[in-house]
Amino acid sequence: MKTIKEIGSKYKKLNQAEYEGNLELENQELESLKYCPKKINGNFIFYNNSIETLKYCPEEVNGDFNCSSNLLKTLKGSPKKILGSFKCNYNELTTLEGIKQSYINYYFSCNNNSLESLKGSPEIIKGYFDCNNNKLKSLEGCPKEIKGYFDCNNNELTFLDFFPEKVLGKIKLTLNKLTSLKGLPKETNDLYVDMNHLKNLEGSPEIINGVFDCRDNDLISLKGNLRKIYGNFYLKNNPNLQNIKQQIIENQIEAKYYSTDEGEFIFEDIKIEFEKNNKKILEEKKNKELRKERIKLTSETKKNLKEDYGLSI
Repeated sequence: MKTIKEIGSKYKKLNQAEYEGNLELENQELESLKYCPKKINGNFIFYNNSIETLKYCPEEVNGDFNCSSNLLKTLKGSPKKILGSFKCNYNELTTLEGIKQSYINYYFSCNNNSLESLKGSPEIIKGYFDCNNNKLKSLEGCPKEIKGYFDCNNNELTFLDFFPEKVLGKIKLTLNKLTSLKGLPKETNDLYVDMNHLKNLEGSPEIINGVFDCRDNDLISLKGNLRKIYGNFYLKNNPNLQNIKQQIIENQIEAKYYSTDEGEFIFEDIKIEFEKNNKKILEEKKNKELRKERIKLTSETKKNLKEDYGLSI
């Protein structure tokens, strides 16, 4: 079994408890981490080897930790402390359980594994979180806070329960099996939900501070919570979506630019109709509130008459 000890004199000091500098062991045909130091004051990179277990892994890495492209089925034995990023792409992982950190500095990447769950994920990611190209059917166990972007493309998600409480970067949910956007925050940056099975926009954010891409879905309606897109609104390849411009106006979805199967246009092209419809909606809302107030007053008047005179009304 090939270990670090067999690599050569360049790493002759590896028997020490603490190693100064970056330890980069990629493409070395390693089969074991035996003889690793307990602490590495730099990056520890050993991608593209034949490591099956993190046994003998350092307890502390004061830089990036990269164990991608190995034969790992579990992350048990991973460092207790990592000050940089964590990459475990292209392994054979079915779970993230085994990670000992409550948060990860910078980014966490576990794409191209066989994950069916995100249980075991760090609670806070200070950079981006990339879990694309797995077999995820649920976001249960997902980090509560992601300070970069969230990339969950090409999985098997049908719903967005357990979505992170906070994502500060763009959200990428392309090529899943989503039928609803319920679970998303009220406001977000770029949002990519193209190549899913959405029929409407119910559950969508109210405000998107960038691009909203929902091409290649099964949309028949634009009904939902969406009101403002500061970037472009992409709607192409939704063959069952009819009268798109009118639906945009009726649902009051303001965007910088619209790309649809019925043509491309900017907000200025529909601004007059949009504002006219907005005025109509506000007027209807006002009248509805007035009717409710009148009914309430009538009800209170009848109640007072009964109490004062004992009349049957």
